[in-house]
Amino acid sequence: MEQIVRSIYRTHDIEHSVKKILLSRNGYIDYAAEPYQVEFVDARKYEEWFYELRKSKAPLKFKQMKAAQVLLEHSQSIYFDREFEADE
Repeated sequence: MEQIVRSIYRTHDIEHSVKKILLSRNGYIDYAAEPYQVEFVDARKYEEWFYELRKSKAPLKFKQMKAAQVLLEHSQSIYFDREFEADE
């Protein structure tokens, strides 16, 4: 995935770092050692990790928004309306 993201950035002349995180908000990741340059964030570390992101006072920069836009343009979204039955 890292190589795909870097390739997309290179194609669009975007210079932005890529950080690899394996994220599981509600689950647990049990692995002897984290692979090189991959951060594991599971239920044990999620709150602290997310708090650090939220307390950042640095605003998003144009370069970051452009990088996100390019990735979204190369993504596919599939969605459907959920129909819930009303219990009466």
